[in-house]
Amino acid sequence: MPSLVKQLASVLVDKPANSQTEVFIRCRAADALADLRREAAPAIPALRRTLVVPVTVDCGLALRVAAAAALWRASGHWSLAIPFLAWALKDEYWGVAPRAVEILAEIRHAAVVPDLIRLAERRIANGPFHFEAFGNAQSQPLLAALADAIGHCGRSRSDGPSYSSEAFVMLSKLAAVDDEAVRDAAVRAQALLRDHPERPGC
Repeated sequence: MPSLVKQLASVLVDKPANSQTEVFIRCRAADALADLRREAAPAIPALRRTLVVPVTVDCGLALRVAAAAALWRASGHWSLAIPFLAWALKDEYWGVAPRAVEILAEIRHAAVVPDLIRLAERRIANGPFHFEAFGNAQSQPLLAALADAIGHCGRSRSDGPSYSSEAFVMLSKLAAVDDEAVRDAAVRAQALLRDHPERPGC
């Protein structure tokens, strides 16, 4: 195992995380592994354990999302990552939903389209979430990221139903919001659905 990957994996210990500090130290290690992508493959066992390691404080979802993102990028397999990422779309407190949206857009699995649509509908109905005020200035708006994810996931189809029609309807709503970045993202995503038929697999 390369020294950097070994060092980062060693942070992802099996003992419970009993403080926010412990959680966020492990999150930073998982994020660094995610940045290494396939080079982080030797850390996959540690990342799998991190998905289920006990967390006794209320920020455990942040650790699950960080581990799921790194696991997807290190392995290329989505089956373990998607449930944790889809659950994170319900979060309105810890601010992990944008990261989950980003990774789900990479995975491009049709099954998460309803979850993405529900998040977009909540955001349109209720206005900005609290965590958006503390977002990265370089990152795209949440609704723009959602439009991108809905477009990519909406054109995918595996062993379940197609959600391309529902995706197009939601993108039409996003194309009408009062934010140029969101409108542009929605229009691009609509073009993706129109111009590229559903692709098999995920």
